[in-house]
Amino acid sequence: MKIKIHSTETEPLNFFKWFFNSETIAKYYDWFFDDKNTQYEPRLNPSQKSNRLDGYIEYLCPNNNFELVKVTIEESLDKYLSVQSSSTIKLITNNVNELIKDSKEYQNQLEFYIKELNDLEDSQKELIQQYPFLVKPIIDIQNYINRRYLKGSIREYNIIENKNEKLIYEIFSYLGGVNDNGNKVLNNNDYDYLIQSLKSFIATGEVPIFKKKFSKLNGVCNLTLRRTFYMFWKKLGEDEKYPRDKIVKFLKLAFEQVEITSEKTLYDGLTKKPLKWKKFIPKIVKELP
Repeated sequence: MKIKIHSTETEPLNFFKWFFNSETIAKYYDWFFDDKNTQYEPRLNPSQKSNRLDGYIEYLCPNNNFELVKVTIEESLDKYLSVQSSSTIKLITNNVNELIKDSKEYQNQLEFYIKELNDLEDSQKELIQQYPFLVKPIIDIQNYINRRYLKGSIREYNIIENKNEKLIYEIFSYLGGVNDNGNKVLNNNDYDYLIQSLKSFIATGEVPIFKKKFSKLNGVCNLTLRRTFYMFWKKLGEDEKYPRDKIVKFLKLAFEQVEITSEKTLYDGLTKKPLKWKKFIPKIVKELP
């Protein structure tokens, strides 16, 4: 499909701001399924068979001896968006290379790109829930900036059907990344064990038996940790299956840094937050209750 608004060196995210809306994506679907009734932009390789219901087309591929090739809408969109995210990454690199490394302008420009991507994702939550693969290029660009320039937290790309499992990754994935100093918050094995323990809690409603406690988290204070579990409880909708006292029990049994704090103190102070948030803490943890 032809791109109406291209990314540029001064505006490297222009394409995604244009593409991320339901009307544009609907036009892409019409173009992909070669629907002559709803669009007038011809495909380079017209489809021999179009199946909207099952989400695929078949066409004769000139690069493959004109054999009949089957392609799904997800495969097509993934390729289309991957090309654009690669282009955006090159534009960002060119732009940043013109600035003095580690200068205030350099840092501000990179943080501005991260913020713009976060704002785009937040503004299109419903669209991304409908088309989960749309979040991939956002994560790819953010990870590139954080890995190469800012030493920020690295996000994982997971398409998860269960909404409570999605919530686990949305809230706790930062514990598997790096802090503001570029140090790992939790080592990979501990992070994986934490995620599995949270999934077990979601599945059974019971606090799991921990083989060991997680040692002190790098760059995460007690108030941030409490607040993380508080937002987890709130986002679960205060479900009777996951009462607040079980959330507190999970927190106390799992983490060394709160083991000397009584369950009553944790329960009463679960809503407290630090005076100043660190940059690597995700927005969902910092939301108001």
